[in-house]
Amino acid sequence: MRSAALLPLLALILVACDTVGPVVDRTDVNIYELTHDADALVGTWDLVSVTPSGECMGENCTRTRSAEEAGQSARVTFRTDGTATYTSDDHTRAEGAYRVAYRRYENGTLSHAPRLYIGEQGYDFGIDGDRLYFEYRFVDGPLLEFARR
Repeated sequence: MRSAALLPLLALILVACDTVGPVVDRTDVNIYELTHDADALVGTWDLVSVTPSGECMGENCTRTRSAEEAGQSARVTFRTDGTATYTSDDHTRAEGAYRVAYRRYENGTLSHAPRLYIGEQGYDFGIDGDRLYFEYRFVDGPLLEFARR
């Protein structure tokens, strides 16, 4: 009988360990100081938080919110065969071979950090352990934080 009483507690612990945890403010994340290693990308990453650029008015424009609170969902899957799929709100945003490369500007100079390319789509990105960031703040968009599954 004792082991049967422990099952609900064990289930609660397993559920708690599978959650991402509280949302942490990410306004100070600098993706250019993070890792840009293509080999570290392999796996599936789920959107966990959104940090706006602050270019709009109100509290929701300046604080990090969970993806659920922001009304967004996204997943990026990087496969060992060198292909990836990026879906957002049930739509495919990018798909195909992925690579990490420097962008060459019109004047011939290279970007100061490499970009992630999925098919023909390019993303400013950074990896910090089990977190992947896509940076859109330079165009008044958000910083997207993904957690490795």
